[in-house]
Amino acid sequence: MITNLLMLILGLAVRGIAVWLRIADSLEENDGRLYWVVAVEPSPEPAFVRWKPSGESKEQKRFCIREGPQTTDLDNESTWHYIRNRWG
Repeated sequence: MITNLLMLILGLAVRGIAVWLRIADSLEENDGRLYWVVAVEPSPEPAFVRWKPSGESKEQKRFCIREGPQTTDLDNESTWHYIRNRWG
């Protein structure tokens, strides 16, 4: 369910082929509270998000990483270093 939703909203693709997102989600209870837990396995290769800023006509490709609870959009140089260190 969540995988289909993310594919629809984000339109993730690598080299024109849809990425099979390896995502597992579950509901877990702790101290009387219900939590939605989402676990995502690392990608075997870099994946870029297609993004079209409001008011702009051209679509951009952005490379983002997760850092704890936040998502960081990397600039070109940082993206190059990250991909080189992560995937060789």
